[in-house]
Amino acid sequence: GAGPRCCKALDEYFGPDSTFWGCPCYADLFQEALLNLPAFARPLVEQRMVECGIPTPNSGCRATAGGGNETEASDEIIEPQLGQSGTMQQYSGPWSYATKGYDSYGEWFQCMGVQDARYCVSLVTYPGIYSETKWGICVPDTMNDTSINEAIAATKPDHYALSPPKTYCDLVPKRLPDWTAGAIGMTTFLLFLVFLTGAATAVGYVARRAEAKARKDGAEAEAGEAPWYLALAKCWYLHPNW
Repeated sequence: GAGPRCCKALDEYFGPDSTFWGCPCYADLFQEALLNLPAFARPLVEQRMVECGIPTPNSGCRATAGGGNETEASDEIIEPQLGQSGTMQQYSGPWSYATKGYDSYGEWFQCMGVQDARYCVSLVTYPGIYSETKWGICVPDTMNDTSINEAIAATKPDHYALSPPKTYCDLVPKRLPDWTAGAIGMTTFLLFLVFLTGAATAVGYVARRAEAKARKDGAEAEAGEAPWYLALAKCWYLHPNW
């Protein structure tokens, strides 16, 4: 848990008497600050802030008193209720970005590593925004396109009845593709071509330098066919394309 020294340090920066009191309640600022931390430290930092009573979008921002500095979340912006854990929210794009018309994709790769989570992209046209905004979110795998659309529409039913959101959860894979026999074979073949091209170019370069030196010294080139491997190397020699 958070010790007294930890809470005292956090209170100096984010407590009621600090310059930054209430700043973590702005979801975009909070998410941007967390994204600047190493991935392993983000859940720990958020947990310590909650334990020390520092309001965050996930805890305390709607009901915290700080003298004349109230930190109630704005009633005008209502975030969709997607049942996300704190980790899922960290790997999602800030909803406040979508409300301003900024695309925010979150972190797909990190979301793939979260147990029982999936990554989806919603196309949202927020009130006052005249083009679709792409919002990448990390949500529980029990959510699907329809349930996410319903959660977004519930924030402003009248508006989204005319401009319904569109969500896609199956456009990107849940995880990286497996190394099947076909994938391994194709990769091996491509690497062999790269090696063959490099080796042929190196052999051709050495042979070309040797011919140039022979001509400079006035020696005559030996007649006869080149060995088969040199003839094969010329097929992959990059010099004609230089």
